[in-house]
Amino acid sequence: MMTSDWDKIKRLASDFQNAQLTTSFQRLSELRRSGHEKGLLEVIYTIDGKVRDEMFVRGGRINLVDLANVQ
Repeated sequence: MMTSDWDKIKRLASDFQNAQLTTSFQRLSELRRSGHEKGLLEVIYTIDGKVRDEMFVRGGRINLVDLANVQ
């Protein structure tokens, strides 16, 4: 049992080290994918960039109800 726990700790340490060595874009991409897969994040794709612009203006977050009211 202790060997198995120790192996898990070593794997986590290795994963953590690899995450530190990757670029910010790669990490953000992995976090987005992980959050989406776990149902913690919903990705909304648009063709006009309105969402991106509104998120920029609002500091990166916007409520969907507020977004629906943007003209």
